[in-house]
Amino acid sequence: MFVRRKLFLSLVIVAVSLYVFLASMTVIYFNKVYLGEVQTRVQLDLNTVQNIYENNVNELGQIINLLTFERNISVGIPTVAEHDDILYIKKYLDLYQKKFSLDILTLTDVSGNVLYRAHNPQKYGDNIASLSIFK
Repeated sequence: MFVRRKLFLSLVIVAVSLYVFLASMTVIYFNKVYLGEVQTRVQLDLNTVQNIYENNVNELGQIINLLTFERNISVGIPTVAEHDDILYIKKYLDLYQKKFSLDILTLTDVSGNVLYRAHNPQKYGDNIASLSIFK
C-alpha cells in the first residue's frame, strides 16, 4: 500500500507540475502573441480612423471653400452678365472647376437653361430643370 501511495503522489505531482507548466506557457503565449496581435490590430484601426477623420476634415474644408467661392460666383456673375462678357464667366468657371477638381460644372439661368458647361463647353442651350437632381 505504501508503494501505491508513492506512485499516486508522484502522478499527482507530475500532473500538477504539468498543469503549472502549461498554464505558464499559456500566459506567456497570451501576453506575447495574442496581445501583440490585438495591439497591432487596434493600432491599424486607429490609423484607419485617423485617415477617415483627416479625409472628413479635408472634405469639410473643401465644402467651406466651395461655399465661400460660391458666394463670390453669385455676386460676380450678375455684374459680368450685365456687360455680356461670357468669356470672363467661362474663364471663371473653368478656374472654379480646376480649383475644386469638379467632374461636372454647369451654369444655368433661373429657368434651368444651360448657359455653360465647363466639362463640355460645346453643349449648351438645353433645359435641365426637369432632371431629378434639381427637384
